[in-house]
Amino acid sequence: MAGSLPAEARVTIILEVPGPGDQQELITGADTRMLWLHRGNRPAGDPSALAGAIADVPLPPGTGHAYLAGEAKLVLALRETLAARGMPADRTSPKAYWGLGKANAAHGEPAKEG
Repeated sequence: MAGSLPAEARVTIILEVPGPGDQQELITGADTRMLWLHRGNRPAGDPSALAGAIADVPLPPGTGHAYLAGEAKLVLALRETLAARGMPADRTSPKAYWGLGKANAAHGEPAKEG
């Protein structure tokens, strides 16, 4: 996604990885602020570090947009954090692509609970 951004775009990217050795070079022409969060001993899908980072990062002005991707409960926590800060739901694009302790459905995303 970052690689497709135009040069005039201003973006903050926050990525959580297991540790410093998991950071990768980001190739983008956009004006990018990169924040790497190291999971350390926290379990995958734990929203605490990302929700904390999103609570502190300056929100984009005007019609800025937030793209959220990750474990289902994590994405929900991030949406709630942004909503509490006043970011309208139509300015977020949430994508939960896995659920902790659950197999994905045949279409590759978390199965819907019914």
